[in-house]
Amino acid sequence: MDVQTMPPNEPPRIPRPQLNVAAEVLLLELAAKMSFSNPKAALDMIGEIPASPEFTFLRMSVIALIYTNSKSSLPREWEIRDKFCKNISQYLPGARRIQCALDKNHIPDLFIRFNDQEMPVEIKRHAFDERALQQLQRYMTVYGCNAGIAVAPRLRCALPANITFVQVDEGSHVP
Repeated sequence: MDVQTMPPNEPPRIPRPQLNVAAEVLLLELAAKMSFSNPKAALDMIGEIPASPEFTFLRMSVIALIYTNSKSSLPREWEIRDKFCKNISQYLPGARRIQCALDKNHIPDLFIRFNDQEMPVEIKRHAFDERALQQLQRYMTVYGCNAGIAVAPRLRCALPANITFVQVDEGSHVP
């Protein structure tokens, strides 16, 4: 009996294997939606959903979406810069943002005046590493600065004494 020939007051009877398939699709949809607000929970949920071979591509697509959303939930560099600028006196008491003439080939994220010195600031989204250090030192050389500021959630290299590290939160989208 198909849906068109069923009496109007009777709910359709779906065979058991089709119920499992429908439940899997609905759970995958729920995991996809959840990935926008809580990617980790969505990934945990995927592990709990029984996998059927018919939906391998759909499952992989939802996992890719979860991965993408987990990356986009990290703060962007401009968000870290804005937070740093708004709270500069908390990070570096007495510091203030300044404007400088820029060399179009060497543009740091911003300049500050701190401890009576002008210095470039280099901001990184994930970690301040050796490559970022070289970049900041290049800015210091180009602009004739004796000191610089490194800003990131983590530090992954040794810094010379003339560079100050400011650790910022890596929580999802900094205010």
